[in-house]
Amino acid sequence: MTTIKPAQLSALEDLTHAVAGLVHVEEPCLKTIETIRHLEMEKKPLQKNLEEKTTKLTYWKKEEININSWSIQWFFLSITCEVKAELERVRKHMKKDEELVREATSLVEEVDERIRDVERQNEKNEVDYRSLKNHREDLTELLDELLKGQDFGTEASLRKEIDDLEKEIEEAIESYNNLDRVRVCLTTADTALLEAILDLRQSNKEKEIGEGNVYFPQIAYDAIKEARELCKSLPPIQAPDKLEENDENTKAFYSPVQRYLWSVRRQLELLLEWCDKHSLDLVAVQTAKRLASGEKIDEWNRERRRLVKQVIL
Repeated sequence: MTTIKPAQLSALEDLTHAVAGLVHVEEPCLKTIETIRHLEMEKKPLQKNLEEKTTKLTYWKKEEININSWSIQWFFLSITCEVKAELERVRKHMKKDEELVREATSLVEEVDERIRDVERQNEKNEVDYRSLKNHREDLTELLDELLKGQDFGTEASLRKEIDDLEKEIEEAIESYNNLDRVRVCLTTADTALLEAILDLRQSNKEKEIGEGNVYFPQIAYDAIKEARELCKSLPPIQAPDKLEENDENTKAFYSPVQRYLWSVRRQLELLLEWCDKHSLDLVAVQTAKRLASGEKIDEWNRERRRLVKQVIL
């Protein structure tokens, strides 16, 4: 039988009281971290929108440079007396996109500030929560040592419940990380489609495609394929009911091939929203399971402390 030293009993009592004195911070800390995850998820589509608007603004700036340069584009426009009209059109789009970039930047900055506010409010709780976890771990290790070689049915059943909860937490984390990888793939596809749309505006590639044919960038295809391999339950991309003829913000006109690519981008937005919803569900599962696990560990350690004091001593 294990010989228990007075110093170990003293440490047992000290750690037990330390855990009890800090356990109240666990729920508010984890709930606030969950709130931060919600805000970070809220920021993702806003960040994506900002990147899209910035890309389009960059495109129009390049168009302005091309028109003002001695290029083939300038030559063809000049002989048809369309340089001035084309320059005005491009600058009109630039002005609109500059406004959209400012608006998108402001929305991202607002969420960033909200995240910082919540993080500041949770700083003390996070420090106390780390202390709680350290004390809980030290208490668990001490009780492991004191009960080494002992076998009690009551504590064994509690240990199994803890193991089950830890497994569920790991599964939720893995599912969350997997959805994050899916999201990266879908974002890669979305970016490739936008670049293809802009490339079609700048080049004669659409004429090479031929009427009635579909152009789809390989990067986007591979990224969507990978996303489906990572997540078998990812909803399918639906065929569009109608193809919009122009951008709802800048009113830029799009060709049939460009409109098709835009329709796929709209479907990708829906898939990203689906990922975000399920990711938030998994965040909630992690929070609930972590709270349950903490409570169960404390219950387990209380039972083991009782066994030490009432059975072993």
